[in-house]
Amino acid sequence: MTQINKDTKAFDISKQRITAQKWKKVVITNIYDRDFEYDCRDETDYMNHLKSHPAMCENIGREFQHIKPVFDVDAYVNDIDVDAVKADINRIFPNKSINYAKREPRDTKKGIKYSYRFYVDGVKIYSSQMKKLLIDYKLIKNPIYDLSIYDKNKVLFLPLTTQKNDGVAPQLCPINCDVFKCCASYVEEYFENWVQICKN
Repeated sequence: MTQINKDTKAFDISKQRITAQKWKKVVITNIYDRDFEYDCRDETDYMNHLKSHPAMCENIGREFQHIKPVFDVDAYVNDIDVDAVKADINRIFPNKSINYAKREPRDTKKGIKYSYRFYVDGVKIYSSQMKKLLIDYKLIKNPIYDLSIYDKNKVLFLPLTTQKNDGVAPQLCPINCDVFKCCASYVEEYFENWVQICKN
C-alpha cells in the first residue's frame, strides 16, 4: 500500500500514477511490489530498512519526478576509467561535483563484470530528459552506459544492497561520500533546475 502523508500527494490521471515531488527523501520501493513506497528521511532509517529489505530499490522514473542525474555503467573483462567517465558527465553538466558507487568485480557469462553508478550533485532533472542528453552528447556510442534505466517507471537498486534480479551480488558501495549522495531520488528543492534548462 502506498504511503500518503502530509509531505506528498498521489493521484491518478488516465490511470497513470503520478507522485508529487518529495524533497530530502529517498523514495524506496520493492522490486517485486511496485505499489509499495517508503519515504526514507535519514541514514539510520535507511540502514534499518536495508536489514529487512536487502534488495531495496528507489523509484526514479515516475511522471514529473525530479532525480539527481544518474549514470549506470557496466563493463566486462576490462575495468572502466573513472576519471574518463566523470569527464563525459562534466561535458553535459559542467563543473558539477560527481559522486559514485561501485560493486566489486564479479564473474558472469560475459566475463568479469565491473559495475558503477555515478550521480551529479546539486542538480535536479527528469529521467526522460537524461536519456535525451545521453543521446545528444553521443554517449550511446559507448556501450558502458545503460540507457534503459531512463525508461518510464524504472527503479534502481540502492547503495549497500547485495541482491539483484539474478541473485546475490557484491555490495554497491559509495566511494568517499555518504549514502544519500548516491541515491538518485534524494533531491533538495534548491538544486539547480535542469528540467527548465532542458526545456529551454
